[in-house]
Amino acid sequence: MQNLLLAMDDKIGTGARRMDPALAVPFAEALADYADDTDQILTSVNVDYIRADTRSTSPWQDRAGVHMSVSLDSLIHVLRGLSDSPAAYATVREAATRHIAADFAATPRTADKVTLGLRAKLAGRILGSLDGVAQKVTQDKGQTEGQKWGADVDARLAANAEAPPAYREDPAGHLLYSWKRELKDAGPQDSLTQQDSLTQMEAQSQDMTRLWAQALRLERGTQNSLREESRDNAIAARSDALDQLR
Repeated sequence: MQNLLLAMDDKIGTGARRMDPALAVPFAEALADYADDTDQILTSVNVDYIRADTRSTSPWQDRAGVHMSVSLDSLIHVLRGLSDSPAAYATVREAATRHIAADFAATPRTADKVTLGLRAKLAGRILGSLDGVAQKVTQDKGQTEGQKWGADVDARLAANAEAPPAYREDPAGHLLYSWKRELKDAGPQDSLTQQDSLTQMEAQSQDMTRLWAQALRLERGTQNSLREESRDNAIAARSDALDQLR
């Protein structure tokens, strides 16, 4: 996958050239299997991934398994290249959502505020980067086609929005399906192209953080603080992604 990402970045560059539509979904599906790696790249805090983001570095193995890295710029370029296809974009975002839900669920109730805050910030960085890609897609497509694209992505992400299990029984499933149900209930008026307010998609990091903090039964002040940390990091990451796609 590392070599494929680098080759694709060479081909599509900053987004001036798009990925072949017939390749976009299969490529996104393959990339989704590397959500742990891509999320680490998007957060840009893991020193092992930062050290390995050069073209001369090969994948490496540790006790957790085999890992690969590319530069953040390369990953953002490739994500933009495949995202003309709403199915491809939704596939990548679904994988990131599931990975974030699992990371939240793995954080113990007894974690201190620093640990909780870090989880919220990282979720914001991941989803904010994908927000930036989505914003670039809708800008490039124009209002009418951008609205269609956003509605298609929303519908795909809200699909299979089954009743969420109890948090104590399935923490990750509770967070994932609670968010999906909220997205589905919001309806198409909250498409990715709505201006002058956070869209339902752009609010995802806040919403998932809120659901997680509520499930942990944290005090209200801590809940609000975690939402703000997630929001601020999502906004910053969205801006960074847009800068990388100029």
